Amino acid sequence: MNLLLDIHVQLWWLDDPSLLSQQAMEAIKQPDNNVTVSVVSAWEIAIKKRLGQLEAPENLKASVAASGFQWLSVVYEHVWRVKDLAFHHEDPLIDC
Repeated sequence: MNLLLDIHVQLWWLDDPSLLSQQAMEAIKQPDNNVTVSVVSAWEIAIKKRLGQLEAPENLKASVAASGFQWLSVVYEHVWRVKDLAFHHEDPLIDC
């Protein structure tokens, strides 16, 4: 099975796996599963760390590698598909 971890799951796994459900922990530990984290998550984590809104390891890349996770890079096809996503909210930067 292919698993793409969101930021919370990724950080909980690295910092305190007990925050995850038993089902999530078992899926991540399953050796046959391909566990990935998006490079976009690293980007978002870096922004939140810079703003002082998030605690995360300074060695995030090494921590992810030590967990056996793979990085999912962003490519044009990923970005271009955003135009097809459901519209959920206004752009928060418009009123800035």
